[in-house]
Amino acid sequence: MGLKEKTLKGFMWSAIQSGGTRIISFVVFLILARLIGPESFGLIALAAVFTAFVSVFVEQSFAEVIVQRHELKPEHLDAAFWLSICAAIVLTLLAVLGATYAADFYDQPRLELVLQVLSVSIIFAALSGVQQAILRRNFRFKSLAARSLLAALISGIVGVAMAWQGYGVWSLVGQQLAFSFVGMLALWVASSWRPRLSFSFICAKDMLGFVSNMIGFRLVAFFNQKIPDLFIGYFLGAISLGYYTIGRRLIDIIMQLVTNTVGQVMLPTFSKLQKNPEQFRKAFYKTTQLVSMVSFPVFVSMVILANELVPFLFGDKWQQSVPIVQVLAFLGINGCVMYFTGTVMVAMGKPGLLLIISLLDLAIKIVIFVVLAKSGIVEILTAMVIGVYVMIPVKLAFVHHVIRIDWRTYIAQMFPAILGSLVLVGVLILMKSIFPVKEGMFLIACAVAGILSYMLTIFLVARQLFNELVDLVKTLFFGKLASKGNSV
Repeated sequence: MGLKEKTLKGFMWSAIQSGGTRIISFVVFLILARLIGPESFGLIALAAVFTAFVSVFVEQSFAEVIVQRHELKPEHLDAAFWLSICAAIVLTLLAVLGATYAADFYDQPRLELVLQVLSVSIIFAALSGVQQAILRRNFRFKSLAARSLLAALISGIVGVAMAWQGYGVWSLVGQQLAFSFVGMLALWVASSWRPRLSFSFICAKDMLGFVSNMIGFRLVAFFNQKIPDLFIGYFLGAISLGYYTIGRRLIDIIMQLVTNTVGQVMLPTFSKLQKNPEQFRKAFYKTTQLVSMVSFPVFVSMVILANELVPFLFGDKWQQSVPIVQVLAFLGINGCVMYFTGTVMVAMGKPGLLLIISLLDLAIKIVIFVVLAKSGIVEILTAMVIGVYVMIPVKLAFVHHVIRIDWRTYIAQMFPAILGSLVLVGVLILMKSIFPVKEGMFLIACAVAGILSYMLTIFLVARQLFNELVDLVKTLFFGKLASKGNSV
């Protein structure tokens, strides 16, 4: 099977994994949002800040180097596994011991025990990292899809059952632990690789240069993502953080659906094109076009329909999350399209450049949050979105340095999506002015009208692209390359 066929098949299973997992998780999230109040979501968001921080050193630390390396020996895998386990043990102990200080810092006494219990997931993450990377490297996305769907389903049942019994924040804790544990078990069943009781210092040293840069990037990316949680939780409290968490979760579900589906396939694909710069650039252009075709219309629709969508999904008690969703939707567009600039740098073995970009992003956000600490959530998030868009030319300049992209070709990939989204906005505004009752049927009508108007616009202004999209859908569903024009 050629690289194109592997990539397209990977897209299919990655879409099943991301789509199925997100649908299950979102349904569970909707149920939990109606059973649990904002304070519990805020509390679990604070705990997640610390567990996500330590997971950078275990689950994610060696993943990219295992996928990216051309030559990978068994000794590399053994070294990566045992280093991850040692790091997980140390970090779990630190999390348990440091939970008291975290609870005192945020003046949330219940946070201590929540954080201590959640720290068990660090061990599960260490046991999952190498196995997951091996499956990605070998394009075994079918196994990854099965693992994610099973974990999402079982953890969702655990979370909802506990919430129904009135366990509050502990239902969210139980859900997260169940997801990590089931996912870890599924990976070990799917992968035939087992670690040996050996450790190669030479192989460990061989990987640590790349890994240290990736850990640095992951740490900075972590703070980039979690700074709002830290500042909002500290200055505005757990309830305000709960409203932010709901709004951010809605955006993150879409972002993760797009970036996870495409991203986990494109890293191994880009990595195999390192020695073929022309094909690399074409793959990057096509990836940008594909992602913009999905992300632009979805997020602009959320801006227009947030006032109806949020109460419909979560209930009237979450009305304060509406402006948060509207602002963060612009962050979602940027996050989806710009995500693959980082994938390019990792695939080309340039994680140091990615670290520099992330440090610049972090510096801008810190300045924004320090200056606007006493302002409202919406004002802070608006400034953050502006800062993120200011960084776009810088990120593209780094990508140009690595693979020599043509600026006009790159920008032209997004024109059909931009034009189609503008037509979509007009249709949705017209729908809002016509429909007197804005409930479930209104949202369904908007979805149908929006999709039809968007696809009709693409058909009229970019016929070849429309045909390629049809071919891609046929390929994903029927497993055959539909035409030579499809070069995704």
